[in-house]
Amino acid sequence: MEFEQKPFFDFVQLLHQWLSDLRDIPAVFWYINNANNKITFFNKNDSNSFNTNVSMLLQNQEHAKGIVFSEDFETFSHALQCAKNQQPMSVVFRIRDEDGETRWMVLLGLTAPDASPCYVGLLACCTSLVLRALGLEKGVTPLESIELMDSPVLLVRFPGKQIAHANQAARALFRFMPEETLPLFDTLFANGSEQSRQGIYENLIFNNFWRGAVTLQDRQGQPFFCSARIRPLVHRGASFLWVKLQPLFNLPQAVPPQASQSVARFSQAQSEEELLHALLAAGPGGIPAEGVMLSRIFIDEDKVVVTGVGDPCKGKPHRAEYPYIGSIAENLVRFGLDHLVVEETTMSTRPIDWVLFIPNGIHSYYAEPYFEMGKLKYVLIFCSTVPNTFNALNSTVCRDMIADFARNLARVDARS
Repeated sequence: MEFEQKPFFDFVQLLHQWLSDLRDIPAVFWYINNANNKITFFNKNDSNSFNTNVSMLLQNQEHAKGIVFSEDFETFSHALQCAKNQQPMSVVFRIRDEDGETRWMVLLGLTAPDASPCYVGLLACCTSLVLRALGLEKGVTPLESIELMDSPVLLVRFPGKQIAHANQAARALFRFMPEETLPLFDTLFANGSEQSRQGIYENLIFNNFWRGAVTLQDRQGQPFFCSARIRPLVHRGASFLWVKLQPLFNLPQAVPPQASQSVARFSQAQSEEELLHALLAAGPGGIPAEGVMLSRIFIDEDKVVVTGVGDPCKGKPHRAEYPYIGSIAENLVRFGLDHLVVEETTMSTRPIDWVLFIPNGIHSYYAEPYFEMGKLKYVLIFCSTVPNTFNALNSTVCRDMIADFARNLARVDARS
């Protein structure tokens, strides 16, 4: 039985319209149907301006525990319990966002009128209001704040794209000289097309946030792969981009062509599916897998395209598209991993595990990436319906085999 009634949605629409007028305050309006424990975000796209994962903050207490200040967590947790118990709540708490900055948050909620199992709430960032009230609004400038960070951070003037400031970590990363005039931000992209750069800027304009993987280069032209988070920033009437980088120097490079036992097997394949069947027959490190999936990675388009073969993948559409955010590929890039073993998918909080693996009875998997020209191109995922199948694999075991697979996949793709 559905409990959401028209008066409730009229009420929601009215509040959402009111909320849209609060343009200077990042806020997300949500409701929970406590009958089925489902949470819905009415303006989830606006959550990018929080610079943190709003969904996980409200849905996963373990995630919240990692970003909510420890001295505020008990108060925050009690507020969530009030929501479950259909009790009004109002709380102010602090979090550390993805750039390590302190943000003051306010969480409000009450039982929705005319829909007893439903609970409506508002989560808003009130940092500027708190700092204004405490007289601290001009206490720390953006230039001072980025110098406090260990990660490389750039401040880029927008729309001119001139780098206005680079902290010490960024200067070391790009090999900027102490007295050097900082270059245009676009010159730091290695082999980056104008189209991909424009895609980043368009995403910033429409979504107020961009996160992904890019290949950049230092002043000597040496390329490197890194994850980046970019968001707009206004300071003293001027517009900037805040660019935080995480270099991933330990990512594996594409292996040069060499002979391996799988060459003959792959060279006979005439399609993507035949190649995957040949890969499945080999298995990672000699461990039998019940299925294998090829994930083609399109970071700039925020998507991965997956094709699988083997028993767990039977009857599933080939080249199915899923978001890059929340995928295995994102984890590999974000944390600089050269492989990933999941012992039990039902213990995972990764969105792709609940969409792609768990519904198909897959309980464990081993994933290994393939890079080309410093860019993540494919992830190969070996699957099992049995937990802990791949626990013994504590290092990359398919590097040569995946390189052979990738060369033959390029051959097959060229023919299609």
